[in-house]
Amino acid sequence: MAGIRDLRNSLEKFERTPQARSLDLRLTLSTLILNGLDRRRWTQKRLAAEAGMRESFVSRLIHAQSNCEFDTVGRILHALGTQAALVEKPLKPARRMGQTATSKQPHSRRLSSRGR
Repeated sequence: MAGIRDLRNSLEKFERTPQARSLDLRLTLSTLILNGLDRRRWTQKRLAAEAGMRESFVSRLIHAQSNCEFDTVGRILHALGTQAALVEKPLKPARRMGQTATSKQPHSRRLSSRGR
């Protein structure tokens, strides 16, 4: 059980890093590309030709293994006939040790104004 706890702690630490934001964006782009390929019934090779890039680069984007510039994303989205937008999402607050996703924060006891 300690192994799962350690893994969860490592994941929670990673989720609070800039690299996690980058991975989120790469995975979102991957999903957009895959949805576009399905919708058009295209192969990666066809998308690469339409967007003017190498098929291997398209593959790396689909597998979220490569960064790219906004201009490159624009070429891909244009070829797929779609648009995308960045949307701001608040970060989830970090959980305390031993707290599950469904457990509530412990209630703090308030002292009355008379100090009781």
